[in-house]
Amino acid sequence: MISVKARLTRRIATVIACLTLLAAAAGGCGGGSNDSGASDAANSYVDAYNSKNAEQLCSLFSDHLRQQLGGDNCARFLGEQISGVSNTLKVAKVDVNDDHATADLESSGENGQAAPLAIVLEKQDGDWKVSALGRRVPTG
Repeated sequence: MISVKARLTRRIATVIACLTLLAAAAGGCGGGSNDSGASDAANSYVDAYNSKNAEQLCSLFSDHLRQQLGGDNCARFLGEQISGVSNTLKVAKVDVNDDHATADLESSGENGQAAPLAIVLEKQDGDWKVSALGRRVPTG
């Protein structure tokens, strides 16, 4: 019988893989103008992540992403994942293309090395919501 911890670890790995693929697919979209709403949403995500506020993070996610990350248990699930994490994020750039945007983030970890990350945002009921998370895919 597979332990609860092993099942949770496998589920987390599957979610991260799916989110990374979504972010990679969105990373190829053409850049557009900067939209202050998308930038505000990206900055809100970074602020919530840096303060380890799992409840606020979940409120910034699209309905689909929130369901992938535990639905009604999203905040508890994320809280477990980000507790003890010492890296911080900052927004490097936000590219908007109609109702979709990609925010390039930089993660500084314990070793001080910047790691390129991205979040994909899309409008949901008029508000910008985070719809995918992952590593930034280099272009060119």
